[in-house]
Amino acid sequence: MKVYLIKDVAGKGKAGEVIEVNPGYAQNFLFRQGLAKKVDGAIENQLKRKEESEKFHTAEKRAAIEQLAKKIEQIGTVIIKAKVGQGGKMFGSITNAEVGFELKKHGIEIEKNKIVMQPIKTVGVFDAVVKLEFSIAAKIRVEVVAE
Repeated sequence: MKVYLIKDVAGKGKAGEVIEVNPGYAQNFLFRQGLAKKVDGAIENQLKRKEESEKFHTAEKRAAIEQLAKKIEQIGTVIIKAKVGQGGKMFGSITNAEVGFELKKHGIEIEKNKIVMQPIKTVGVFDAVVKLEFSIAAKIRVEVVAE
């Protein structure tokens, strides 16, 4: 018998799933405890609408993330000023948090853990990758100049 789980059931499934169980188990435990409903036409339609809605929202979100990636790549190079000692060595290093702060100046809010790069300890131009959702990534250059 097919049932729609209303709540998580240990060893069977999570809420929102449709599972196949023995009719006795469904009648004597799942239905009495309010853990599941029998799958009928109404529930099938509801599940179908929910699935279509999730697909639509996922497609919208993916398009928004692709736009964000294009916007990041249009920036091209982020310039960061740093205090430098002799030989072009910096005091400290440039991290992904500082790159995130510079992106925020361009109107793009990115969490620092989504920016992948090595800590920069010298003046120059370096590459960084901003990893977004859905395996979408945007490349950006980080130029470190002496202050």
